[in-house]
Amino acid sequence: MSFVLLSILSGVFLGISISLLLFNVATAKELKRTKQRAMFRFYNEILEKKEDKTYQYSQEVRGIINASHLAKIFK
Repeated sequence: MSFVLLSILSGVFLGISISLLLFNVATAKELKRTKQRAMFRFYNEILEKKEDKTYQYSQEVRGIINASHLAKIFK
């Protein structure tokens, strides 16, 4: 009886550990992809600003720029 219970528990724990590992890998890939997209959009806006002096940064990029300036001030 205890052997059956032990094998069921070990199977459950093995399944949980494998699913958590796969979830972690999938999440890490998605975060990397999202970071690359964000950096691409940010760089694209910087290029637009260099080409067209009347171009205004979007609100998201403006927030990043302001945060960067504040970090330099407090450094």
